[in-house]
Amino acid sequence: MGDFQPDRVAVGTNWSVAVPANLVPADGTQAVQATIAIADGARASREVRIDATPPAAPAIAAIEGDNRVTVAEAANGATIAGTAEGGATVLVNWQGIERNVTADGGGRWSADFSVPEVAAGGAATSVTAVAVDTAGNRGPAATSTVFVERPFAAPAINPITGDWVVNLAEASGGVVVSGTHAAGVAGIEVRIGGVAAAAALGAGNSWQATIAAGQWQAIGDGNTTVVVTNTGAGGGAAAQHALAVDRVPPAVSATVSADNLVLASERNVLVAGTAPGAASVTVQADVGAAQQVGVAADGGWSTTYPTLGPTPGLHLLTVRAVDAAGNATERQVQYLIQPSNLLSLDGGGSETLSSNLITSDTLTLSSLGFPATSGPPPGADLSASASAMTFIPLAAQADGIAPRSDSTGSLAATSLLDEMSRIQTGF
Repeated sequence: MGDFQPDRVAVGTNWSVAVPANLVPADGTQAVQATIAIADGARASREVRIDATPPAAPAIAAIEGDNRVTVAEAANGATIAGTAEGGATVLVNWQGIERNVTADGGGRWSADFSVPEVAAGGAATSVTAVAVDTAGNRGPAATSTVFVERPFAAPAINPITGDWVVNLAEASGGVVVSGTHAAGVAGIEVRIGGVAAAAALGAGNSWQATIAAGQWQAIGDGNTTVVVTNTGAGGGAAAQHALAVDRVPPAVSATVSADNLVLASERNVLVAGTAPGAASVTVQADVGAAQQVGVAADGGWSTTYPTLGPTPGLHLLTVRAVDAAGNATERQVQYLIQPSNLLSLDGGGSETLSSNLITSDTLTLSSLGFPATSGPPPGADLSASASAMTFIPLAAQADGIAPRSDSTGSLAATSLLDEMSRIQTGF
């Protein structure tokens, strides 16, 4: 081999010879010849490739294009790539985790790292790559610094509207969504259903966004989720919470004493109605004290007043129904309190408005609570004759309700009550 001529070596089953380093030929192909040391001894030779030159340090391409792995990028793992001597094994080490990959014929190589392996980093991390050629020569290491963003902690969300339920009044005025974030967070995004809004960052690591009235139309009623996400460098972490949107107020109905007619002397007057979907009903007669009434499973409600008298005329009942979301519906119902001495029993047993009652009791339109749109003016004395009673229904003609009476003006008691009810309710 080259100019190296060793002395004789012992003959045996195996033989070997050491070539001093300074006599090893340069890289390339060399012929090695061995001869048995006897006269006309046999010879053998073969070519040997000498490669004592280590490969150059690999080149490492910028990871993710900028040697910075964002939280979003880390969610898919990361790939480190570069070039090295063709066919060499490249030992890639990142954060103590090593991959052995082989450079192709063009020298290209790449190593993949999983999501947990990338997440092990934080701030500046070091990547090293060493090439080992096919002859086993190990080259110098290449290094690269990669910044791995550690995600900030997820933001905190304050209870929206205090109870995580948005009702009609709240949605109509726009709803503020707020909370706190970790120091260093660059931005916050709020998303409810398909509606997104960028939050404003404030003092004390606070954030706040407003979902306008029109945006609640897009969100719609029902159960949804509010998702609040850190954005910018180190972003990605999110917090979420269930949210209910209920902008439908309950329907409510009410009647007083079944037909909205009450005798001044009547006791234990039943006030009842329906309010399906309501959590509570508040009832107030005229300007008296309001009372809260429970709502049954079928939506019905009722309460009893000891008395609603004694003042005759039209009165006002105010009913307010509120559902669990805080939506409220208020309805006002008029009811008539009629004097208790308007009716008398005649000798035949039928209830009629008798002439002796008219002459013995002064009856005026104002005492009935009706405006005098026809007939005598308000406060006129109607005791002159029985026929004067025809002015009672006439007083309601302004509402388009035709009067009903007999030719003498004498009305059966049930007819009079029906007439008052008709005038009162419009039916």
